[in-house]
Amino acid sequence: MNARWHVFYGLMIAVLLLGLIGMGRQAGATAKPPKAELAPEEVFERLTANPRALQVVDMRGKKEYEEGRVPGALRLSLETVEKVDRYKETIFVSDDGDRKSFREKRELVRVARNLRGGMVAWTLARLPQDTGPYDPLKAGLIRPG
Repeated sequence: MNARWHVFYGLMIAVLLLGLIGMGRQAGATAKPPKAELAPEEVFERLTANPRALQVVDMRGKKEYEEGRVPGALRLSLETVEKVDRYKETIFVSDDGDRKSFREKRELVRVARNLRGGMVAWTLARLPQDTGPYDPLKAGLIRPG
């Protein structure tokens, strides 16, 4: 083969590589980062479909927590921080979806989401709530018998 063919094939390979690199950059630019906030209805749908796929962590005080919370939510306190599964997708709940509190706590887990609007939005959406002290049986985390 003469030198012209070597140059031709070299140029073709270079053009193909540049095209692939450009496609990769374009795909990377269009990829959406995961949503940091979820609407109450979306959280409820996901909990209804598969309650064990998510964990809900309530960052409010004990009184507010016991008055009404997302079903199955674990109250975040010094005693319960070790019960939080670091590797499970976690929804953090505050009174009003406080982003500052969320930013402070999200380092506890790998995949953190904030409940948009907090318990105020959950209540306004008329979604079911648990009340009283935390009960793993009521939360569906322990099966009876």
